[in-house]
Amino acid sequence: MKKNLLIPCNILKSLISKYKSGLNQLGEIFIDEIDEKASGNLEEWINSLNLDEKESLPKVLKLIGTPNLLMNVGIVIEGDSLIRSWAISNDAYQGFIGINENKMLEINMIENMTKLINSIMIYLDMAVPSAESNLAFKVGIDDMPTLFSLIDLHQRKKYSGMLDHTWLGEELFLEDIEYFFKESVLNPDERWLLPFSLDLFEVEEKSSELENSLQRLQTLKLLERKKEAWYFTPQGRTFADSCINRISQMSLSVIDADVEGKLQKTECILIRSNRTLWLFLKELGDNTMLITTLSGEKSGEFFNGLFSAEGIPREVGISQEPEISKTVNKNKVGKAPAFCSNCGSILNPNKKFCNICGKKIINN
Repeated sequence: MKKNLLIPCNILKSLISKYKSGLNQLGEIFIDEIDEKASGNLEEWINSLNLDEKESLPKVLKLIGTPNLLMNVGIVIEGDSLIRSWAISNDAYQGFIGINENKMLEINMIENMTKLINSIMIYLDMAVPSAESNLAFKVGIDDMPTLFSLIDLHQRKKYSGMLDHTWLGEELFLEDIEYFFKESVLNPDERWLLPFSLDLFEVEEKSSELENSLQRLQTLKLLERKKEAWYFTPQGRTFADSCINRISQMSLSVIDADVEGKLQKTECILIRSNRTLWLFLKELGDNTMLITTLSGEKSGEFFNGLFSAEGIPREVGISQEPEISKTVNKNKVGKAPAFCSNCGSILNPNKKFCNICGKKIINN
């Protein structure tokens, strides 16, 4: 197949049925996601194919109908519109699939798993230097919409020039946060972080819940409160500014089957800024999201984990606090770094206090 094969979305079900390609659970999930209710002219489309395309069709349909891994990929690059694609694989084939403006599936069959991974990682600009920040912390799933809403609001203030001219521009009042939060949910523009990530979270719009969420983010040392106004802490502002200055943002929702055939799901967001790649990984069964930076080496390990036989990035997922070290660079002698028990930042082994929150370091 010399070029990408284009298949109208509205004939896909009929096409798989005609060629008796079969459907497994993941194939059904994929077809349900892209299904067009109106049916198209199947025979007319088949007759329009050239010889190479007809020969490749059974292989393409087998991949689409019986995958063992399905990755839904959402990408926004440099504030442009959302690109929705799928990476898909089975025991024999791999492919990268998009939908064009004419409601046609554009299917690019890829030679091997490494090239499939590279076709996704290219959007994260892996030539950028390693992460400049070694922050690693956990946020409750219920508080993630609030955090992304605050970053979006902070970004709008920055664009308006308020942050450049006065400290007052840093103020975030509850009523402003509340109004912006509701607008982001009711009128979503997926170039912004909260609307971009809505599929991952259950959004609570009650004022009391929003205030409770702000207080929990304060406990994590990301926010501080002065009278009636909320501010990012220095650590929180560093994190927020890095997310604001993003080059691209990517959401990944990966579904595969375990050895018993039970479907399992991994969800995460990756944000690429000028010097940092942030990972937001939904913790399995923990109702939290791990937020950490990934170096170029670790990002490769992460994607390899996503596409492993199990499909779950076990190298990155953590169950105990010390294991956060698996997600960041090790120091020069190969020893995993220590983390502050109070704020989660990496500790300098030569210091007696955390340089982020000031907590005294107690050596075990």
